[in-house]
Amino acid sequence: MAEASEHTVGKSKRYINFVNAFQHTAQNATTRWTYDDVCACFPSYCAEASEQAAELRVDVGKMMAAQIAEHSQRYLDGYNAGSAIDSLHDAATTAKSRDLNSPPPKDAWRPNLEPRAVVRARIAPLLESEQQRMLQILQELEEENAELAAQLDTNNAAKAEADEAVTKMLDGLDKAVNKWSSLPLADIETWAIDALETQPLHSAWHGQLNAPQTDPQPTA
Repeated sequence: MAEASEHTVGKSKRYINFVNAFQHTAQNATTRWTYDDVCACFPSYCAEASEQAAELRVDVGKMMAAQIAEHSQRYLDGYNAGSAIDSLHDAATTAKSRDLNSPPPKDAWRPNLEPRAVVRARIAPLLESEQQRMLQILQELEEENAELAAQLDTNNAAKAEADEAVTKMLDGLDKAVNKWSSLPLADIETWAIDALETQPLHSAWHGQLNAPQTDPQPTA
């Protein structure tokens, strides 16, 4: 039992009980053979030294129990049985607490329960959760589409205002061109030429341009 306590420090109650039961079984197996069994195997030795034979039976039993405990503990440590049994203990404790504090889930086993009902009980919550997730995604997409639609309406309104301004500008330009085309351009040109010819400054400047060019005379 002392050796068992060295390997059960900090372990769950379930693992401690498992190790104790295992060692108790090993001790019972190694001490089951009686003095009569020893005498049946070693009759001459028992006849000559009966007391030593009885002590030998006890010593051999203790040695076998110690070897079984050592080898079994080695296998338990090698397969990490302590952590596995502790996890099982935690799961069992949680399940018991859940059974006491809440009703059993829909997929809990019950007599005469059809497999289809168990499958539906297991799948239905998953489908409901997936449905809620898809609805959330759909709502987010609808909100995003609403924002894009509002932005598109704003852009269309701005484009309409720009088109209207350009149309007004082109209409004004067309009116100016039409008015300019309707003017008597020939009379305007004649009037402009007459006005230029009647200006004195223009006549003097025009005379200078038409005067013959002479070379400057050298001075004495």
